Amino acid sequence: MKKNHLINYLFFVALILYAMPAQAEEPWYLSFYAGQSNHKKYIDYFKLASAPESSYIYVLAGGKTIYRLNDFLTIDAEGLIGQHSGKQTNQEFGIALILRSRIDISENINIGIAAGDGLSYASTTPRIETDNSETTARLLNLLLTEFALGMKKQKTDIFLRIHHRSGIFGLVSGVEKGGSNFLALGVRYYF
Repeated sequence: MKKNHLINYLFFVALILYAMPAQAEEPWYLSFYAGQSNHKKYIDYFKLASAPESSYIYVLAGGKTIYRLNDFLTIDAEGLIGQHSGKQTNQEFGIALILRSRIDISENINIGIAAGDGLSYASTTPRIETDNSETTARLLNLLLTEFALGMKKQKTDIFLRIHHRSGIFGLVSGVEKGGSNFLALGVRYYF
């Protein structure tokens, strides 16, 4: 059964990459972010509630705008590779589609919000998920929420991101009440 999840995941990744239209005018980007686990529900971040754990994530991500809806709204495809430390030491691989909005507040500065959804695959069953959840799985949904400050001349963003894995109440891998959350700070460079 686990091999089927990996095959489905790889098929999903290949399909997204194959389906991306060539848009030479849209830049690629590389991001790095690092964060700490929070043993709370995803919604608790927006209530400013926290319960930090000694579990950390370090992520390298790459992506590209694949569709521009208008001057302020884009859809990006992003792939990521993560390394966990602390309570767990597994690797994490993910792919997501991200709806990103940007508003210029000056000639060089913009602010942005983004929400992304995709798949996350852990190299081993994440320990914080087995410790804190009723059930978990190596393949789960990946939900990303982000607030960014962009510096256009420097082609750089500084961002705060919530990195969330879950089974979406049983829709992914049959996991109803399981997953993990990380609050992370990062930097993104466009090229």
